[in-house]
Amino acid sequence: MAAVLAVVGVVGWTAARTVGSMNDITVEWQGRTMLTAILSGLASATIAYGLSAITRSDAFAMVGTVAMVFILEPLLALIPTFGSYTLVGALVRVLAAINDEAGAATGELSLGAAAVTLTVWLVGLLGVGALSFARRDV
Repeated sequence: MAAVLAVVGVVGWTAARTVGSMNDITVEWQGRTMLTAILSGLASATIAYGLSAITRSDAFAMVGTVAMVFILEPLLALIPTFGSYTLVGALVRVLAAINDEAGAATGELSLGAAAVTLTVWLVGLLGVGALSFARRDV
């Protein structure tokens, strides 16, 4: 998936640069933006895969991923201590560090803590999904 996102990004940038050069406009390379798009896409795919393996329903995995990101995560963020350790909170902190956005970091997590939190969430979802898949679908 990361390769597909990277190829689409490079093709899109090449097309934008070509069209821009026809109109005397320079289109700069946005490598950090592409990296954040790839990372957030991989995180979303990992969440959906984990939910799909846990529930054995692709439809629930898609709806569950959207519900988790847009409904459950903001509600968890209201809890003062736990809110900083949510999946989206950690992902936003890591993406802000990639883009060098010092003020965009949410919560009080350091970059290292955010990276560990993000890894634990994603590996946990994958682990539970793989375990439930292995037990059910033998």
